Amino acid sequence: MVSTESAKIDLLNELKSYEPFDNTEKIELVRFINFLENNKNVYSRNNLVAHLTSSSWIVNKNKDKVFLIHHNIYNCWAPLGGHADDDTNLSHVAMKESQEESGMENIKLLDKKILDISVMSVPEHVKNGKIVPLHFHFDVRYLLEADEKQESKIAEREVSAGKWFNVDEIKELNIDIMPILKRVIQKVH
Repeated sequence: MVSTESAKIDLLNELKSYEPFDNTEKIELVRFINFLENNKNVYSRNNLVAHLTSSSWIVNKNKDKVFLIHHNIYNCWAPLGGHADDDTNLSHVAMKESQEESGMENIKLLDKKILDISVMSVPEHVKNGKIVPLHFHFDVRYLLEADEKQESKIAEREVSAGKWFNVDEIKELNIDIMPILKRVIQKVH
């Protein structure tokens, strides 16, 4: 088993060699590295400043469709993903969360390298009857593939819907994270 400290060093090294796509991602990369270098328990939700999360950009074989979920807490369409919760293998977290949230069994990782990074502010909210204070999600995103014909059964406690979108449809969504989605679309499609 990899220690969290050595996993953090590996992630830092990967991020230090990561090539940001635009100025926004360049700024977020600096913030991400700063968070990792100056905080303990980065893989745990016990860190009250921020949480490491991992998400996926799930495409069909032709890469002309993307599977998104409608997230209950944020009330918007978004890529699938979740908290590291002490798992130091963030591509594994992206896969696990994608399978849990979509109900699709046959999802594969197309590349072990990080596709995209983002730093998102998460407003105070209630989860499981407890107040979760304002914090940040330092997210790494991976490129995954699934068969658009396979059945999906969404995890209703977190997600209200799951849907395959044509890439052009995504550009028409009116959501706060649209700059992130447009950046990922430019990288993949």
